[in-house]
Amino acid sequence: MSKQVQQPTNRIKLSHPINLGSGDLLEEVTLRRITAGDHRKAAARCKNDPVATEYAVMAMVAGLQQEDFDALDWEDVQLIRDFLFDSAG
Repeated sequence: MSKQVQQPTNRIKLSHPINLGSGDLLEEVTLRRITAGDHRKAAARCKNDPVATEYAVMAMVAGLQQEDFDALDWEDVQLIRDFLFDSAG
């Protein structure tokens, strides 16, 4: 009998919800897997700035405009970052 491995959820409940530029309240983000294309597009846009590239990728896979992503509380950014980059296995 095979044991099922539980995959981590791709939904992150924000500790500190924000108001988006549209006026909507964002309380949770749903993340998708990062593709090579996401990284390539972000790197091209961010010109040799690895931190800006990482943030651009996180905004893309969260479905957020960069300005909205930049408004997230640091604690929430760390939750998203940990899910995307530290849970790979």
